[in-house]
Amino acid sequence: MDEFLSFLLTSITDIVFRLAIAAVIVLVGFKVADKVTKAILNSKKMQTVDKTARSFIASFAKIGIKVVLVVIAISVMGINMTSVVALLTTAAAAVGLALQGGLSNIAGGLIILIFKPFKVGDYIVSCGESGTVSEINMFYTILKTPDNKTVSIPNGSISNSTMENLSAENMRRVDISVTVDFDANIEGIQALLKQIAESNELVVTDAEAPYVPITGYSERGVDLQLRAWTKGENYWTVVFALNDSIRAGFEKYDVKFALPKVEVRKD
Repeated sequence: MDEFLSFLLTSITDIVFRLAIAAVIVLVGFKVADKVTKAILNSKKMQTVDKTARSFIASFAKIGIKVVLVVIAISVMGINMTSVVALLTTAAAAVGLALQGGLSNIAGGLIILIFKPFKVGDYIVSCGESGTVSEINMFYTILKTPDNKTVSIPNGSISNSTMENLSAENMRRVDISVTVDFDANIEGIQALLKQIAESNELVVTDAEAPYVPITGYSERGVDLQLRAWTKGENYWTVVFALNDSIRAGFEKYDVKFALPKVEVRKD
C-alpha cells in the first residue's frame, strides 16, 4: 500500500510539474511572442518593407510562433507527438471544412498583399463601408472612418467584391450639383459657380479649369454641376468649402434653388 501511495504521489507530482512547465511556456511564450513581433516590426530592415506587407507578416508570424509554443508545451507534458500530429491533422481538416470563410480570408489577404489593389493609408470604399486602411492582417482589413470608427472587413469579402481606391490617384474631381429654375439666367449662374471654384485656393486649375455643364433637366428645373479638381487629401475640405460658398453666392446675387413644384387644379 505504501509503495502504491508513493508511486501515486510521484506520478501526480510529475504531472503537476509538467503541467506547470507547459503553462509557463504558453503564458510567458505568448507575451514574448508579442514583444518579438513588435521588435521585428520596428527593426530597420522591416522599415524598408511596405506597410501593407508588414502588418500581414506580423499577424502571420505571431500566430505561427504561438502554434509552435503550444506544440512544445504538449511535448513537455509527455504526450506522444505522433498521436498529436495525427489528431491535429484530422482536426485541421475538420476545422478547414467548417471554417472555409476563414481560409478564404487568408487567401484574400494574400491576394491583397501580392496584387496590392490598395495599401495601408489609402481611402477605400468596399462592401458598403468606407475609410482609411489602418491595418491588413491575416483575416481582416481594418478601416478608420472619417468619424473615427473602426470597421473590420473580411479579406475574402474585399477580394471578391468591387473595391474603390480613392487614394490611387493624386488628384480627385469634386462634383457639386445644383438645380435652378428654368427661367433663371443659366449663363450667369454658370459663370458664378466657376468663379467660386477658381477663388478657392485648394482647387487646382493648372491641368483643367473648373467648368459647369448642364447635366440634365428635371421637373424642378435645370440641373447644373460644378466640376473642379483638387488633391486627394483636400477633397472633403474643398467639397464643404464650395458648398458654403455656393450658398453665400446664391444669396448675394439672389439666385434661387429650384424647389419641387406642386400644381393644384380645381375641376
